[in-house]
Amino acid sequence: MGLSMDNSVGIIIADYSQFQLRAMENLISQTNGLHLIYATTNGDDLLQKLPQYNPGVIITELELQGTSGLVICRVAQKQYPHIGKMIFTMHDKCYMAKQALKAGVLGFLRKDTTEEEIIRCIQDVSLGHLHICPPYSELGKKVLMEEEEPNEFQLLVLNHFPIHPP
Repeated sequence: MGLSMDNSVGIIIADYSQFQLRAMENLISQTNGLHLIYATTNGDDLLQKLPQYNPGVIITELELQGTSGLVICRVAQKQYPHIGKMIFTMHDKCYMAKQALKAGVLGFLRKDTTEEEIIRCIQDVSLGHLHICPPYSELGKKVLMEEEEPNEFQLLVLNHFPIHPP
């Protein structure tokens, strides 16, 4: 999946927070085997860059300007199934985790996790392995067991409207 000439994993990040983007850029640049290809706050921009950069992993927030992170993952799964997809968010709703897994997401982390956990998740996703950390690990069990379904409003939001930060 998306290895460069030096066998490092190329990463594209999308997050509405410039602060979060800089923090992730710093973490990735300090980690052997990973390199940042592109960072943006706009989901439409990320989708346009996918064919040009062909990353190993996409890391996205659910909430973005333009196309939402969930829609990005759905599109990437259909057009670029070889790219690993990871959600990095503060949301902890089971229906979002379920929709993300259905969209081909392999990594699902909260933003308050440790740097070590973030790196492990990126590495796992780049290898095609599922990585869901607490509190999503419990949600992941529910998702995989199909215990919670989104209601009509949640589906409408997830499927038809881009999510914008406040």
